[in-house]
Amino acid sequence: ALDTFQDTFQTVTNYEVYKSENWWFTSNDRKYPATPNLGWHGRTYGTDAYISIAPYQSTQTEVLAFAGTLLNVKAAANKTLAFQLAIYYQTEDQSKLELVASTDFAGDVTTATWEVVQDLTFPAASTMNEWKDYSVDLSKYADSDKVYVAWRYTGKSNTYRLDNVAFNAEISDEPIVDQTSVSIPFVLDGTKGKEQIDTMDG
Repeated sequence: ALDTFQDTFQTVTNYEVYKSENWWFTSNDRKYPATPNLGWHGRTYGTDAYISIAPYQSTQTEVLAFAGTLLNVKAAANKTLAFQLAIYYQTEDQSKLELVASTDFAGDVTTATWEVVQDLTFPAASTMNEWKDYSVDLSKYADSDKVYVAWRYTGKSNTYRLDNVAFNAEISDEPIVDQTSVSIPFVLDGTKGKEQIDTMDG
């Protein structure tokens, strides 16, 4: 687990699932990650790089997708999680984006206990493509050395961008790599296997 973490996603490949030792990604659409845009995936635009969720092509009625990391909040001097979000397509389909946390996640997002730390859903008629800064206090997990923090998307049409994530760190273009991370088995809708998730060990 990371007590210092930052990522600007400078190494993402456009329309591919982000490969990183520090992130895991899931989607309830079984075509993911083979079809990256059915869950969180890398995007580039000019010199900008970020991860995005835009599952409007899914055949699922509602897509449940996570982009998560593992933090050691107990060891962190600064227990604030900072990041940027932007929305670039919005309808009235009730899509939600939430920052959630779990201390019992073992690979199956459907059986873990997730607490909503902050509702990140943009209000109706939000300005498109405008980055907003967030700073979320995780000190309520101060006694936990393993806190799974995730950006949880529920919906289909509304599309979000995530960038410049930092925990107990300043943003730079060099990502911090956790040398002690471990693989997380993933189970969703009866499917199990590393092919369903970018595990913590890459």
